[in-house]
Amino acid sequence: MQIKIVSDIHGAYDELVGQLAPDDLLILLGDYAQLVDFQTLDGVLAQAFTREEVKQVLDWLDAGERGQARRFLARFAQPDGDRFPEVSRLVAADYRRMCARIPCKTYLLYGNTDYPWLLQEALGDHLELVAAGVVEIAGTKIGLVSGAPPMTWTFDLPGVLTEEAYRDRVASLGKVDILCSHVPPRVAELAYDVVARRDEMGSQHLLDYIREMQPGWAYFGHVHHPQAYSRQVGKTQAINVGCFRFHHQIHLHTV
Repeated sequence: MQIKIVSDIHGAYDELVGQLAPDDLLILLGDYAQLVDFQTLDGVLAQAFTREEVKQVLDWLDAGERGQARRFLARFAQPDGDRFPEVSRLVAADYRRMCARIPCKTYLLYGNTDYPWLLQEALGDHLELVAAGVVEIAGTKIGLVSGAPPMTWTFDLPGVLTEEAYRDRVASLGKVDILCSHVPPRVAELAYDVVARRDEMGSQHLLDYIREMQPGWAYFGHVHHPQAYSRQVGKTQAINVGCFRFHHQIHLHTV
């Protein structure tokens, strides 16, 4: 039996659905809507802000001006932000469009850019959003952890948890055969994005879990262009399944 694993769809719904069949089993690792294309500026934000505003925040991010960027992002990421209602409406529509077309049993995680409550509202009967938990498939225990801990570039986006909350989610899993998360463990080559030229950090709690529990595999996404797509961490093969929006490839895991 094969499990299909995908991360960072970022709006590439047609390309995903075209590779799915009703009898598939799918695990999605988060980041579903395309908030902004860093090259073209297209995406949800371009519908809620002017293109000049979107370009400005990308310039701030590129220059490392995190304070300026954080204040802008709060306008759509926080409930009291002036663009929060409009961006929420657009993201919810994207989620509904994606979920309505997925034909198979699917476990979904949410990533740092996701709005978890909107994703929950969009789910069909065969789709299940998992904040943290373990599912068993063909005798294989799979641990699922949604969200992201606070990291240098995650800011206060809706899918970001406190350090303590993320730690508790990871610790709640117990021993599993496969670990699935949105963010990588804190391993330098897995966390560094060679195109964005920045360290996405990853999670120390995930790394500690892997070292202690030694699952056979740890799957994740988040870093779109990692320095390394896989590393052996003790007995665990840690694998970035890639940014689906860019390569349109589904990772297959056989159980």
